[in-house]
Amino acid sequence: MEDRDRWYGDIFIELVDDALFFRSPRSPQLAGPLEHFQFDTFIARWTDRQLMADAYASFGLTPEGSVDRIAMKAVSPATDFSYDFHDLDLRRVTVKGQRGERSTEPEGGFTTEAQRAQRNPARPLGRNQRRTE
Repeated sequence: MEDRDRWYGDIFIELVDDALFFRSPRSPQLAGPLEHFQFDTFIARWTDRQLMADAYASFGLTPEGSVDRIAMKAVSPATDFSYDFHDLDLRRVTVKGQRGERSTEPEGGFTTEAQRAQRNPARPLGRNQRRTE
């Protein structure tokens, strides 16, 4: 992926020891296992427990049943507002190729809304606006 969000960068959901694991290379402290909560929602339990910022990660599905986005929200209302989990609109990264769409990362990379706006500067987004694609 050629563009990166200034804060979170690319997000990866990986299978580690038979469990889902959230990883943000640009923000290495935002890494940890995803614990199933209910339905399509998990809780990211950050490995660095000093963050005190566990977050819900709700997976959005396509009509075919594959994951295409992740919405996040802090578990505790006492979580520092600067994490801005609720503002993230993570979408699976795809590239168009000769053989159709495919993920750019085998582990499943996701981008933030800011990254998508960087790729399409003709339509900048405000903080609370959502792009429809």
